Amino acid sequence: MGIDYYITTNLDEAYENAQRHIELEIMPVAKTHGMGFTVWSPLAGGILTGKYNDGIPKGSRAESMEWMKQRLTDEIQGKIRKLQKIASKNEIKL
Repeated sequence: MGIDYYITTNLDEAYENAQRHIELEIMPVAKTHGMGFTVWSPLAGGILTGKYNDGIPKGSRAESMEWMKQRLTDEIQGKIRKLQKIASKNEIKL
């Protein structure tokens, strides 16, 4: 009886400005082994757009998704506000 195995050629990881941990270990390993990357949630579910700067809007996905509520910390919100000021100064939209 043979052994079935699969070779991974592409990784699927969350990657955005507020969550860049994959740059330290995962991306270098993928590059070394010639693997591709598909990133998802580049705007952190809308958090990086400033949508949640004034709280969680009714009907938004953060209203029902606990992981998003946990990420809406004062620290993250402060970083997003700083990023928005820089973007605005340079006439760039987030």
